[in-house]
Amino acid sequence: MFAKNTFWNLVYQLTAILAGFLVPRAIIGVYGSEVNGLVTSLTQFIGYFALVEAGISGAATFALYKPIAKGDWDGINVVASASKVFYQKSGILFLVLLIGLSVVYPRFVSVDSLAPWEIIVLTFLLGAKIVVDFFSLAKYQVFLTADQKNWLIQLASTVFTLVNTAVIFLFAYLHAPVVAVYALALSAVFARSLILALYTRRHYPKLNCKVDYGDYQLPQRWDALFLQILGAVQSGAPVILATFLCGSMSEVSVLAVYMLVSTGLQMIPNVLGTGLQALFGRQIAEGDYEGLRSSYKPYRALVYAVSAVACGCAFSLILPFVDLYAGEFHDANYHNALLGFLVVLNVFLYHGKSSQGLLVIAAGMYRETRAQTCLQAAIIIVLGIPLTIHFGVVGTIAASCVSNLYRVIDLLFYEPLKISMDSLSSSFRSFGMYVLQTALVALPGYLLSCFAGSWAGWIAVAICLVVWGAIATCATLYFFDRPSYISIIGRFIRIK
Repeated sequence: MFAKNTFWNLVYQLTAILAGFLVPRAIIGVYGSEVNGLVTSLTQFIGYFALVEAGISGAATFALYKPIAKGDWDGINVVASASKVFYQKSGILFLVLLIGLSVVYPRFVSVDSLAPWEIIVLTFLLGAKIVVDFFSLAKYQVFLTADQKNWLIQLASTVFTLVNTAVIFLFAYLHAPVVAVYALALSAVFARSLILALYTRRHYPKLNCKVDYGDYQLPQRWDALFLQILGAVQSGAPVILATFLCGSMSEVSVLAVYMLVSTGLQMIPNVLGTGLQALFGRQIAEGDYEGLRSSYKPYRALVYAVSAVACGCAFSLILPFVDLYAGEFHDANYHNALLGFLVVLNVFLYHGKSSQGLLVIAAGMYRETRAQTCLQAAIIIVLGIPLTIHFGVVGTIAASCVSNLYRVIDLLFYEPLKISMDSLSSSFRSFGMYVLQTALVALPGYLLSCFAGSWAGWIAVAICLVVWGAIATCATLYFFDRPSYISIIGRFIRIK
């Protein structure tokens, strides 16, 4: 099951990364940087409004672990039915907020090539996917996640991404109006929902989302909300701050292009952690801390090793990539070396805490980490406003780096002391090796980046760095963390 989940998650993440690069390039090339900045900004606002689900997903998934493990379908159906009703109520609230955004947004932001009514319609079209999720998809997704059937969610998401990208790419280059392009792309949303609904109804005939759940309330629902707010703030705050404080949709588009690289790199832990949240959650619930440490340490080492290769390559290759990617666009200045460095540094710090963050979620420790979560969100906002005003998008990302750095330090202490019951030296030693591995990859990359002036050269340098990174990370694991090295190699051999 782990191999299946990992494979399909990898397929989805690669598909999402490819789509993330193709769609903005098509939008900028045909409609201009302002329209791309507008779409990016609206997407982030809509993502914030999706928080009205108020932690339902995380709390419901955690609540389903025990009844699924026991085969208790009465308990499963109570949680599933409660989740369905909560999602429907949240969906109605989301629609109200979406209407408000569509009315208010054109009063503060304008795009020369689009009329206000087109911005209003575009807002609704970009929010339609989440509306469908609330009313039809979410209840299936929560159950399948808790039952470690993540592979099906990733498969359906891959179909959605492929159809969505193909429609946008095709009709954009046919120069259809941008509103028509996103209206036609809605077909992909229903394909995804249909796949999950048909599979769940066929393979889980006992699942019933219509039973009377009485006064049942999802445990830790509101506490889970804080972690979701943090994720939204971390991912969306740079674009939101840039929208209101930089005063230019073109500037937002520049940030969005660099964030494409960031988003792709941040997907790495998602691939490696597929299905493990449920495993860790069950081990914690059963008090099996020895088993938890034996499975968690190799996972942490693998996340750090893969992230070190990815970030090490990105430090030296992000600027040549953006120059090649946006070289044909002359309505904004996309060449910004400092912005590129800070974007990758932010991802490096994000990966520094991602494995520990997965344990926090698996343990259901939402309330226990509430103060840290709020402080991290406050850092990026309090620092982000003055830094964005004075330094533009560079200041925004700098604030995000400080926010992530705080959370890295906090979780390096919190995870071993409160969750895995491990030693602090083990936690800090693993992070120190992550820093070393990244440096071993990044330093040769800066020397080779001068050869990345064409797509062929860029790909050649990237391949060389990945091969060198694999050798360097394997060597450091072998010499400094041999138990994790042996465990990782053994797992890959068994998967093969």
